Amino acid sequence: MKRVRIALSGAGGYGGFYLPYLLENKWNLPMEFAGVVEPFAGRVAACRTCEAHGVKVFDSLESFYREREADLVILACPIPYHAEQSLCAVAHGSHVLCEKPTAALPADAQRMADGAKQAGREIFVGFQLSFTGPILALKRDILAGRYGRVLSAKCMTLWERDFAYYGRGSGWAGKLALPDGRPIRDSVASNATAHYLHNLLFLLGGTMETAFPAQVEQAELRRANRIETFDTCAVRLTGPEGAPILFLASHATCGNLEPVFSLRFEHGEVFFTQNGTPRLWAVTDAGETVEYGDPTTEEETAQKLIRTVRWVAGECEKPPCTVPTTMPFLHAMDAIFTDWKAEPYREEEIFTDEFKGRVFVPGLYERMVERYRRG
Repeated sequence: MKRVRIALSGAGGYGGFYLPYLLENKWNLPMEFAGVVEPFAGRVAACRTCEAHGVKVFDSLESFYREREADLVILACPIPYHAEQSLCAVAHGSHVLCEKPTAALPADAQRMADGAKQAGREIFVGFQLSFTGPILALKRDILAGRYGRVLSAKCMTLWERDFAYYGRGSGWAGKLALPDGRPIRDSVASNATAHYLHNLLFLLGGTMETAFPAQVEQAELRRANRIETFDTCAVRLTGPEGAPILFLASHATCGNLEPVFSLRFEHGEVFFTQNGTPRLWAVTDAGETVEYGDPTTEEETAQKLIRTVRWVAGECEKPPCTVPTTMPFLHAMDAIFTDWKAEPYREEEIFTDEFKGRVFVPGLYERMVERYRRG
């Protein structure tokens, strides 16, 4: 059995999701942990944990490759480095599992896709819902015509975020670009809740490997926090055969609402909620309830790692979420950032919660929920 040699780039932040699985191999995957890349190792406690387990820490991907090889590189580094590190990895013969978003710009993602093709490697993107059994089963039913053509789709996520959230890491959160000009475009839409818009586009794609190239028709972008991008959005897109798609998200509400989405079809409706007991199900016009299960369990969330490692090892079919799959989402984000301007809320509209260390807009939660209800 082939053992997949894995390197992790980025031990802080979301790299913390992968580390326990790589160190403990909870899912008994055919793999070995070849090394960690972390340029700020002295500030990242996880690096000391890796070293205690005998895993060497390198200060760059290039220095890793000078000593070792990897069959798979997992990229959990900041967004501006996704393209250059992906290209470095595939040039050294490694497949890549890159965390979302693929890149800040579609052009950078295209460079990644071109580089992977030239090197004969694959770059998978960690939009985790697209790797889960329940979502893949639902998509197969949609493609088979079980529910007919789509009439509308919508999703919403309302997550409170504090000042510490925007000050984390090296200070890239909520920024348009690094000081050297490299684009970041970090926002509530392009990063934190990106899974949910991409998921709708993925479900509406014409094949298992594609997402639908929806056109952005309108985008209302607001910010309560002192950031460069936006922390609240209401976006309308056009889906297959003109079907409307609504995307709502905010970090500036008083109260949390975990992700919800629904798709209305000719012959039924699909629902998902992550509030209370997470559930994905459909109800047909004939009154039949189709249960797809929970795509948010620990094992389902880890499928992006599990399926990718097993594919590299030659044990399963190729996961369907690669760079080309994510291009419709990236083009939608590019349109939002290019064609619409984020407007700050007025000072009198914002409440500062000193106890929680955050700001919110009173009444915004209720307005977003009502907007979702209306569709």
